[in-house]
Amino acid sequence: MLQIVFCVLLSFGFTASHPQCLDYRPPFRPSTDFLLCTDYQNIGCCGDDREILTKYIQKMDTLSRRDQEVCGPFIKDILCQECSPYAAHLYNAEASENPNAFPSLCPWYLFQFLTLCHRLVPDLSVPLPLPIPDKDYCFPSILNKTKSESVGTVKISDQGNCMQLCVKEVVNNIYTPTAAAHANDGTHRLFVAEQRGVIWVFLPDFTRLEPPFLDIQNVTYSSKRAYDERGLLDLVFHPNYRFNGLFYILYSTRFKGQHVSRVSEFKVSRNMNKALRSTERVVIDIPQPATNHNGGKILFKDGLLYIFTGDGGKAGDPWGNAKNIGSLLGKALRVDVDNRPDGQAYGIPPDNPFIFRPGAKPEVYAYGLRNPWRCSVDRGDRVTGQGAGRIFCGDVGQDKYEEIDIIENGRNYGWNGYEGNACFRSGICSNIRNHEPPIAVYGHNEGKSITGGYVYRGCDSPNLNGLYIFADWANGKLFYLKEDNGSWIRGRICVGDENVCVNGGLSGRHVRYITSFTEDEKGELYILATNYAEEGNFGGRIYKLVDPSRGGNPLECQTQSVIASTLSPGTQTNPFTPITETTLAYRLVGAIQRNTGRVEIRWDNGPWGTICDDLWGRKEAEVVCRALGYRMAVAAKGRAAYGRGFGPIHLDNLRCTGNEKSLLECPHRGWDNHDCSHAEDASVVCL
Repeated sequence: MLQIVFCVLLSFGFTASHPQCLDYRPPFRPSTDFLLCTDYQNIGCCGDDREILTKYIQKMDTLSRRDQEVCGPFIKDILCQECSPYAAHLYNAEASENPNAFPSLCPWYLFQFLTLCHRLVPDLSVPLPLPIPDKDYCFPSILNKTKSESVGTVKISDQGNCMQLCVKEVVNNIYTPTAAAHANDGTHRLFVAEQRGVIWVFLPDFTRLEPPFLDIQNVTYSSKRAYDERGLLDLVFHPNYRFNGLFYILYSTRFKGQHVSRVSEFKVSRNMNKALRSTERVVIDIPQPATNHNGGKILFKDGLLYIFTGDGGKAGDPWGNAKNIGSLLGKALRVDVDNRPDGQAYGIPPDNPFIFRPGAKPEVYAYGLRNPWRCSVDRGDRVTGQGAGRIFCGDVGQDKYEEIDIIENGRNYGWNGYEGNACFRSGICSNIRNHEPPIAVYGHNEGKSITGGYVYRGCDSPNLNGLYIFADWANGKLFYLKEDNGSWIRGRICVGDENVCVNGGLSGRHVRYITSFTEDEKGELYILATNYAEEGNFGGRIYKLVDPSRGGNPLECQTQSVIASTLSPGTQTNPFTPITETTLAYRLVGAIQRNTGRVEIRWDNGPWGTICDDLWGRKEAEVVCRALGYRMAVAAKGRAAYGRGFGPIHLDNLRCTGNEKSLLECPHRGWDNHDCSHAEDASVVCL
């Protein structure tokens, strides 16, 4: 019999927004075919479903034929939630050290189950469904989230009570970007880091230079699963980079068999667009006890290097790292990379707050952080300098709240006693006497995982001056904070429609997952995003944020001189090209009917090639048929249904919504990157 406790059935705890398995690891794509839990065949938390199938069969053998027909689907659904990519949320695993034994069910579904199958739940009467704190994380509503949220663009249609801005796409066709930075050397280049471990150089007109500036893929550590929080997480240039050529990166790697967050120093080569990998000097290795909550930001202020770390992961900081000044986790650290004692990787600034505290780590600058994801230094007002030097951090919350903090010397930001302004654990928060409250908080009814941003100090959009602009990773929403007599007012940013965002490449759409923000040498603000949250996804984009209502004075905004970048022999240039309906050419081959056949594509007059049938379905076929001038797709076929092609296999693992104007807008593994043979060529039937 199913042993279910009523309080467990209606016990809902909802945490951070991203998918996560019961073992706190990210979900992945199984390599075996599922027989029962087919909803999670493409992405989930189970390598196979054989054990669940065995439990299901054993349970069904005990039921009458009537109960098998009526209750069998419920039993299947409930058992299979262990495989859901949101299993940690459904079982309340991240919010508690003791996950629930039963997944969270939406009230209407729970009511149906208890009404029709109450005989399976002895000693339990049919209850009235109780309200739940977050309808996003209960089954079966979560199933729609799993199917829909991983792809697609964000377009805010409700323009009421929000600031309307536009975006201008300046970079596409890169793997998931995690960070970008300028070198402050007068060249106005932008250096973009991909999570997989590659850094690219983009010229001021967003022409990409090849080969990459740095490639450390072979030492960058992650599980290659979807939603992994590890990888190459940040880069920053030394304040004197123009003269010493030094820059720093934060990345996940393995050291002595353990996962660590590593900050390393590198030096540029004589080729200004190529780093010397052999110059790596490890500044610090921080062991990580879990795969999540790695934090992720490094920055310079007043010549000192700040390193922001997460609490080490799992549920509620079980090790108490954030509040422990004897730990490097859950902290803002501050070190001196220029003045190093003999044999040391860095020095300790003399005004670090805990250098004389017994048992404390001298690197600690501030503490009580959960998972700071993106921090920035306010460069100050262009004219008055007001606000310069403030460090803003977005700290990802757990059950209920996301927060923004201004980081200051010696302050305690409260975790794991406080989440936002609310007490998270009464036994801890009641003993905190020096809690530094956040400057702003928003609840999980508005978003689930903050991506910290920047205070806008550019010239092109003067109405934005002084606004702190940030986002939520889970839903792609944009927000701003406006300072008002020492307090902060929060507002929504809506991307405008085609009547607002006109000309100049402006748009009201951006891909969903905002991973970071950056600013260029002039202070203009950019959004880094991806259409599928996986380091191996070739759906990365960068957008410039633009206020269409008022531009800056061109005589003021274009006065900065640009030092020309010297291109060494062998450097190739790849100019930015927007993706349009005609970027790819399509044809159908191998069938008598013109509307049927193997799909072949080519890009920029290159060779014709095929598409692998991994994840190939009707939505992908819709994009192809519409591009060929047909009304709709009737069928999507695989396994070389109309014969095997020849030459390259251009695309693999496409995940389209069906509304894209080109297959290149769909998440995929990258051009010519696949693990297929021509026996897996994809085909369509159009109408």
